[in-house]
Amino acid sequence: MPAARLVVDFWVKPGRFNDVIEAAKMLKKIGDRLGAHVRASRVRVGDPTHIYVVAEWADIAAWAKGQSDPELVALVEGIRNNANPPYETITVTMLEDIPL
Repeated sequence: MPAARLVVDFWVKPGRFNDVIEAAKMLKKIGDRLGAHVRASRVRVGDPTHIYVVAEWADIAAWAKGQSDPELVALVEGIRNNANPPYETITVTMLEDIPL
């Protein structure tokens, strides 16, 4: 089975970089426990207001197992329902490797 990656693109509000990084750290902690490799990246060429958080699992089945985890569900709901979010928008994309 090919690897699966969940890519979360945070368009960060001015002055809120550290708030997004704190959320990414919480995602990493949960992802590590669920068997994912989680990392964050900032844009160096292009629009610098974006932070990408990428969680990689062995395959889609491994990703699906963790989606009902109570701690993950609570964190995602908190990010979605934040009355004063540190981001303008969030774009979430699920990628699956294509063997070449």
